[in-house]
Amino acid sequence: MTFFEALLSPEALFAILLFALGALVEPFLAHGLQRRCAPNPPLAWLAEHVLAPLLRAALLFGFVLLAYPALFGLRSAPPLATLVADPHAHPSTVLGVMLLVTLSAPLLRLFARHLEVVLPLQGVLATAFLFHWLASYLHVTVASAWPGLASVLLLVGLAYFAGLAASLIGRALGASLNAGFHLADGEALAASAATLLAQVPLVLLYGAMLGRQLAI
Repeated sequence: MTFFEALLSPEALFAILLFALGALVEPFLAHGLQRRCAPNPPLAWLAEHVLAPLLRAALLFGFVLLAYPALFGLRSAPPLATLVADPHAHPSTVLGVMLLVTLSAPLLRLFARHLEVVLPLQGVLATAFLFHWLASYLHVTVASAWPGLASVLLLVGLAYFAGLAASLIGRALGASLNAGFHLADGEALAASAATLLAQVPLVLLYGAMLGRQLAI
C-alpha cells in the first residue's frame, strides 16, 4: 500500500475524522479547565502543565492506534487488541513517555515548550512504540524505528513547516474566534488546534517509512 493509498484507507480516514473533531474541541476544553482552576495556583499549574498536555498526548496516541494498520501501509495485520494485550506492550507507558516529553521541554532550550516541537516528537514516539509491538509480534528482529538520516531530515522539515502553517492559521482565525466567542486568546486556541491537526501527515509519513521494513 502506497502512502496515498494508506492516507485514503477507511482506517486512516476514520482516524483523521475523529482526531480532527478532538483537535477542534481540545483547545476549548483546556482553556475552560485552566480558567476554572485559575483561582487556585496549584490546580492552575496542574491543569496547564499536566492535564492539558496529557489530553493532547491521549488524542495523538488515539489517532496512532485508530490509524493502524494503514499507518504502516499494511492492508492486513494482527488485530490491535492482540498487540496491546501482549505482556511487553504497555499503552500507559507510552502516554507517560509522551507526557514526560512535555514536562521536560522547559529544561531544554531547543524545545522551549513550543507545541510545534513537542507534538511531532510525541507523534513519532507513539508510532515507534506501536511499530515495536507489531515487529515483536511478527518476530521481525531487524526492524528499526530509525528510518534513515534522509527520512529524518524530511520529517524535521515537515514538522517545521507544519508548525509555521499552524501559526499562520492561528493568526488568521484568531480574530474571528475572539469576536465570535468573546475570547481574548483566540489566536492561541486556533494555533493549538491547527498544530494538533498538522501532526496527521507527519505521523502517517513516519509510519509508512517504518512499514516498509515489514512484509505481511
